[in-house]
Amino acid sequence: MDLLFWIVILVISAWAELHTNALVGGFVALGAIVAIVLDTAHVSFPVQALVWLIVSVVSTLSLRPFALRTMGKRRPGDLIAPASAALSGQLGVIEEETGDDLHPGRVRLRGETWRAVSDGPTIEKGAAVIVTKVLGTTLFVRPRN
Repeated sequence: MDLLFWIVILVISAWAELHTNALVGGFVALGAIVAIVLDTAHVSFPVQALVWLIVSVVSTLSLRPFALRTMGKRRPGDLIAPASAALSGQLGVIEEETGDDLHPGRVRLRGETWRAVSDGPTIEKGAAVIVTKVLGTTLFVRPRN
């Protein structure tokens, strides 16, 4: 039963690592792998749990900073950054008249064209806009004052 517990922890933490940019789930998964090895060696569950906790915390604190430096620094709004990068507040130019949800248009933002929806009245082609929020791949924009 302990083995099943550690496998569940391993799967959940690996899934979390794949779907976030926190760089923590992988280290929790590493601790779960060590606990699985201890379980196969018939070490008691409290010892497995303690070793899992220690491996997870120590590896996170010692290896995560190195991993972050190795991956490189990303600026907010960097379009090569993960999908969760902040696009709100970025400036763009309307390429195709943009209206409400039923009449979306296109906006050019940092060299890329995105689907856009106006937060207010229809915005004409060529107008400068500010991104107010992002929903999937749709940018909600308002005219720049």
